Amino acid sequence: MSTIRVASVQTDPRLGETASNLAGLEARLAGTEAELVVFPECALQGYGFESLAEGLAVAEPVPGPSTDRLAALCRRHRRHAIVGLLERASGQLFNTAVLLGPRTPVRWLFQTNDPSTTRTAASNTTAVRLT
Repeated sequence: MSTIRVASVQTDPRLGETASNLAGLEARLAGTEAELVVFPECALQGYGFESLAEGLAVAEPVPGPSTDRLAALCRRHRRHAIVGLLERASGQLFNTAVLLGPRTPVRWLFQTNDPSTTRTAASNTTAVRLT
């Protein structure tokens, strides 16, 4: 049986500051020897926007600019990462977790339009999609 080293990373993302949050994720991903690095929910944009509109304003498509950068870093360092982010798809906001790896495209692990992501979201439908 083989073993892998896993790093569970706690972050303190700044609400809506995707660029600085992304830089922090990249630094932690590059600075570990773990084969799998797990980041928290909404690590990319932060958690707890006052409105759906505020969340949608900073959400990104998946794949998108931030997941592309993190996936490139995973390829460079031969690591996997699970990253929580706000995803914008078809005008909707999703609280999403993606799996990134050195040889695979972005894979969705979990996607929900969770009412706790923003205080005004209306429904809580959950879907798991691995592609």
